[in-house]
Amino acid sequence: MRSATVLVGREAELDQLLRAVRGARAGQPSCTLVVGEGGVGKSRLLGEATAAARRMGLGVAAGRAPITGPAPFSIIAQALRSWSRGHPLTPTRSPFDQGLRLVLPEWETPDGHAADLAAAQLRLLALEGIGLVLRQIVQAGHGALLALDDLHAADPESLEVLRYVSAAAVDGLAIVGALRGGESPLADELVRTVRTDMTAAVIELDPLGRRAVGELVTSLLGAAAPDELVADVAARTDGVPLLVEEVVDAHVRTGSVDVTGGAARWRGGTVLVPRSVRGTVEARLEPLLSPQRDVLVAGAVLGQFDAAGVLAAVARCDQETVHDALSRGVDVGLLATRAGLIGFRHDLIREAVLDAAVPHLVIQMHRRAAAALPGDAAGARRAAHLAAAGDNDEAAGAFAAAALTELRAHALLGAERLARQAVALARVSATRARAADALAAALAAQGRWAEALAVDEATAAESGETAERLHRMLTAALEAGYADRARAMLARSGDDLPLTRVLAGRVALVGGDATTALAEADAVLAGTPDVDTRLTALDIRARALDFLGDRTAAAQAWAAQAKQAAAAGRTQAELRAVFQLGKQDFFEGHGLDRLQEAAELARRAGALLELAWAEETLATALLLQGDPAAALEVLEAAIPRARELVEPELAGGRAELHP
Repeated sequence: MRSATVLVGREAELDQLLRAVRGARAGQPSCTLVVGEGGVGKSRLLGEATAAARRMGLGVAAGRAPITGPAPFSIIAQALRSWSRGHPLTPTRSPFDQGLRLVLPEWETPDGHAADLAAAQLRLLALEGIGLVLRQIVQAGHGALLALDDLHAADPESLEVLRYVSAAAVDGLAIVGALRGGESPLADELVRTVRTDMTAAVIELDPLGRRAVGELVTSLLGAAAPDELVADVAARTDGVPLLVEEVVDAHVRTGSVDVTGGAARWRGGTVLVPRSVRGTVEARLEPLLSPQRDVLVAGAVLGQFDAAGVLAAVARCDQETVHDALSRGVDVGLLATRAGLIGFRHDLIREAVLDAAVPHLVIQMHRRAAAALPGDAAGARRAAHLAAAGDNDEAAGAFAAAALTELRAHALLGAERLARQAVALARVSATRARAADALAAALAAQGRWAEALAVDEATAAESGETAERLHRMLTAALEAGYADRARAMLARSGDDLPLTRVLAGRVALVGGDATTALAEADAVLAGTPDVDTRLTALDIRARALDFLGDRTAAAQAWAAQAKQAAAAGRTQAELRAVFQLGKQDFFEGHGLDRLQEAAELARRAGALLELAWAEETLATALLLQGDPAAALEVLEAAIPRARELVEPELAGGRAELHP
C-alpha cells in the first residue's frame, strides 16, 4: 500500500508553506507554525516544504524534538548539524562563538581565554550567534528553510530560540514549525505570543472532510475506493490522515478490501478491522513472539531504538532478539527506517504500544531504563523514567539534580522546567526542600528575584534557613527592592562570613548608610575572601566613598576592582568598574576615555547588554559636551545592533550595568 500524501485535502495549507519557501528564495523572512492533533498531517506538510526548498537549492536546516529527555537547545542543535554535516560553517571569530558553544559544544572558539559572563549574557550570545549561523546558511543557499518538527516536545531553550529568531525576521529565512496543541504549556504560549506579536502565521490543521477522506483512500489504494470502504474509514478515523492510513492498511492486510488489476473490491463484514490505533497496533503485535513484543515495548519506553545495549537491558533479552524484533517490527508496519535510524512510524503508534502493554511491565521497564541509562548526562531522562514508574521522591531528587546541572550549563529555562517538575513530585520534606532550592536558584539566575524570594521564604518556613538559602534570600530581597526585609534577614543571620558582610554592606548602601557600608567592605577586604567576594567588596567600598564625597578614594577602589577583575578574568566586574570610572571622569570634566574603554571592553567580551547601555551613556555624554556629530556616529553604529535585542533583554541589562 502507498503512503499517504499531504496533497490530499491539504492544498491550501501546502500552498501557504510553499509561498513562504519561495519568499525565502526572494530574500523575504517568514515564520509559519502548523498546529494540529497527532496524525493530522503536520509532519508530512513539513516534509513537502523541505523537499520543495531542496529542489529550489535553498539551504535546509531540519530538526525534530526527541521524544524523551530533550537536552538544552536540542532541536536547534540538530537542525544546525543537519546542515553542517554537508556544508562548512565558519566560526564568527567573535564572542558569539562562546555563546554558540552552549548550543554546539564542538563549535570552534577563538584562541585565548573566554570572557567571564553571566548566564544571561551567554544565553544572549547564543541567541544572537544562532542568528549569525542562520544568516550563513541563507547566504550559502541564497535563502534557507529552518524546519522544526514536534515542537510540543521541545526543550524551553529551543522554543526561546524560535521566538527570538522569528522576531529577528532574518532576510531570506523561512521558519516552519509543527506541534500538537494542548500538550505543552510552553509551546502553546509560543503560539499565542507569535500570533499576538504577528511575527508568525499560524495554520490550524483540521481533520479531513468526507470527500478528502475518499480521495486519500483512493490515493492509498492506487485504485478508486468503494463507497462502502470510504464510509467505514471515515466513521472509524474522524478524518485524521494517519488513522485513515492505518485503517486502510488494516483492511488490506486482513482482506476486507481486495486490490487487483487496478480495481478495489469491498469485502466488508468478513473480517473485524480495529476501530482505533491501539486496536491496529495490538493486531500487528499479535504475530510477534513475546520477547520480540517486549523489545518494542522497551523501545516505546525509551523513546528510541539506537542504544541496543540499553534496549536489551530494559527488555531483558540478548542482542539477537533485539535484532529480530526490529526486523519483525518493520515487517508488520509498526517501525520504519528514517535517515538510517529505526523508529516508530508515528508517535501515536508508540503511544498505542505503551497503552496496549501490561501496565506492570511498563513500570518495570521504566525502572530498568532508569538503572541502565549511562552517565550523568542522562539525569533528566532517568528522572522521567522514575516519575513514570511512580517513584516520586527519587524522581524529584533526580530532577532537582538535573536542574542544577542545566543551571551550570547556563540553560536557565530548562533548569526552571526541571526544578518545577521536581517540586511537583516531591513528597518528603527533605526532597521538597532540595527541589525548592533548585527552583529558587533557577529563578534567581534569571533575575526573577521576587519569585525566587517567595520560593525560598516558603522553604525556610518549612525546613529552616540554611546559610546558602539565607544568602540567596538576602540577595533576592535587595535586587527586588525589599530593603526592610533584607535588613530583617540580616539581623537574624548570626554569622560573620565574608559573603554575609558583603550583603550587609549592600543593605547599608540601599539605606543610605555609607559609613556602615564602608566598614563592612573594609572588614571583608582585611581578610582573605574569594576573588568574587573581594571584587564585590571593592565595589561597595567605592560606592560608599563616592557617597561620602571622597571621589579620589572611590576612584582608587574602582581602579583596584578593575585591575584585579582583569587579572582574575572576571569580565563583568571589570566592566562595571571601568564604567563607573568613566561616569566619574565625565561628571568631573576629565574626558570620555574611560567610557569609550568601557564600550570597547563590552564589545570585545560580547557583553551585548552592557555594550548597549555603555554606548547610550557615551552618546549622551558626547551630546552634553557639545559634539552631536560624534554622538550620532556612536548611535548609528549602536542602534541597528541594539534593535535586534529583545526589549526584555535590554531592560534586564540595566540592572547588570548599574548594580
